[in-house]
Amino acid sequence: MANENLHKAKEAKNDEFYTQLNDVSEELRHYKEHFKNKIIFCNCDDPTSSAFWKYFHLNFEHLGLKKLIATHYDKEKPTYKMEYEGGDDNDIEIGIKTPLEGNGDFRNQECIDLLKKADIVVTNPPFSLFREYVNMLEEHNKKFLIIGNKNAITYKEFFPLLKDNKAWIGYSTPSEFDTPEGMTKKINGLCRWFTNLDIKKRHEKLILWKNYTSAEFPQYDNYDAINVDKVSNIPCDYCESWEVTEEEFKNLSAAEWEITRTGELNGKKSFFIIPAVNTELRKLLHEHTAGYKEEIEKEISKKIQKNIFIDDNKTGDLQDRRPARQETCKTGIAEENWESQLPSATNSILLNSGLSATNTHLLSTDAEDTFMERGCTVESSYRRFCNGIFGVPITFLDKYNSAQFEIIGATESEGKGFSNGLWFAESGIAQPLINKQRKYKRLFARKIL
Repeated sequence: MANENLHKAKEAKNDEFYTQLNDVSEELRHYKEHFKNKIIFCNCDDPTSSAFWKYFHLNFEHLGLKKLIATHYDKEKPTYKMEYEGGDDNDIEIGIKTPLEGNGDFRNQECIDLLKKADIVVTNPPFSLFREYVNMLEEHNKKFLIIGNKNAITYKEFFPLLKDNKAWIGYSTPSEFDTPEGMTKKINGLCRWFTNLDIKKRHEKLILWKNYTSAEFPQYDNYDAINVDKVSNIPCDYCESWEVTEEEFKNLSAAEWEITRTGELNGKKSFFIIPAVNTELRKLLHEHTAGYKEEIEKEISKKIQKNIFIDDNKTGDLQDRRPARQETCKTGIAEENWESQLPSATNSILLNSGLSATNTHLLSTDAEDTFMERGCTVESSYRRFCNGIFGVPITFLDKYNSAQFEIIGATESEGKGFSNGLWFAESGIAQPLINKQRKYKRLFARKIL
């Protein structure tokens, strides 16, 4: 019903939902240090009824504000602005009232001129104009604290700000709004505070406790990522990594390589590994420097191949001893089918569907030659990389810490390109699927190592 109310408002452009004072107070109490000696502009607010105007007016001295400005909007005729610089905080009608030439629309030039002079914008903009409103704030490089529909997270005008760590979610969740008719609209869980003011919440680390299993966290049919239904269940041991057999791992130094989780390859134990902390390769992985995958894969290949051949002097020329390409590796330690189903980011459901895993990385030339020498096909040697990417509900942003996670993209509901190459366009379906069953919108992220 709440969602229906929002849709009706959008269609009718009748989206005057007034924020209640208790919701304003609950959120704004976290930002006191940001407001000191600042000009606050409420550019979608009638001073006679706005909870934003009332809150800032009543707490003007307490917050140490420099100036408070609000502009009244009227659909049909010129209106006014109100400015307050202190005096009697308890009398919210006190302020300098000045007529506007226009109707108070935030897009009018006189309102934009006020915006330019302001330090922080705090308001509840019309839901139907949210995209345009955000564009204006971004254009003028303004600090803001605003309310919006939570689905704005996936708007093409707003998602890049979230992805690039230029905006984030506030503390509380408004659930009720007043209307001009004196009614109350319940919109449970469908609105969020959005801001680019730094807050303690965005630096809190999410405690991860779940371990990855392919059964609990299946691969999407049409995205190169695993599904996580609850943010609290993000697996602690799922990250960008490379799979090696237990025998192969014996050739690697424990001081240089770290095991993130165990797996199973053709019924035998395997390990997913990453470069160890304080190594140069770990630095490359952390920064995702150009060519980092090739460097890591080359180093892994170089380490695990050293005991493959018995005696090169007796085996003759490389070309002579290279077996014909086949599906199964039959040389040295790798006596297994490299086409096997892996508990990684590229499993058999994608291979069988005819869709190519775009984020499955190819081995470097040197590494590829190594595997060729072991009798593996080029195709079958590509599937030892896990991209570590998971899909989560958009409520993930309530817990998002940019030092802990990297946002990769979102589902393609707002247009091609949002998924950052994770979507298999051949599927023709933007909504994420698991065994052909549709899931709601997802954000794609991975742990920062």
